[in-house]
Amino acid sequence: MHALLILILSFCLCMPVLAKEIPPDIRSFYRKDEMLQNACKTTERSRTRTTIRALAKDRAPKLASRLVDEMLCGDTVRSHEYVIAHTARAISSANIAAYDEYGNFLITQVPGTSIEPARMQAWNVSAWEIDDVIRIDFTDGGPCSMSFDIKNLAAVWKVVATGVACD
Repeated sequence: MHALLILILSFCLCMPVLAKEIPPDIRSFYRKDEMLQNACKTTERSRTRTTIRALAKDRAPKLASRLVDEMLCGDTVRSHEYVIAHTARAISSANIAAYDEYGNFLITQVPGTSIEPARMQAWNVSAWEIDDVIRIDFTDGGPCSMSFDIKNLAAVWKVVATGVACD
């Protein structure tokens, strides 16, 4: 009986953990001749990491790139907990489907705990710096463009805003 238990435990410990398969590249929703790269492919992760670290400069670049990677590609409870721990208590959320009385996009404050990472459903990632914020844009594979902003607050990178625009 003990031998069987040891054999089963050994088998379980030696089996590699199966990683979730990265979604394939997809055709652009707008330009069918254009292929969009999934953000979680090794080459795209490397490209994004390099871009984010360059934008973060000397402000904890490794932590900035980890937060971006967890937001785009994290698909575990642990990565979601990391994102929540690195999100401001209240974040600005822009939705271009809703407008205020002046015709401007409606921007509301929502609890940081309501944030949802892309969970590998991110293609065509780009990033740039606006003042002291790094903005990350990507598509969800359909008609929506998503974004999130990270900012270095007291030496810790935090998600401070999200946005979505759908056609």
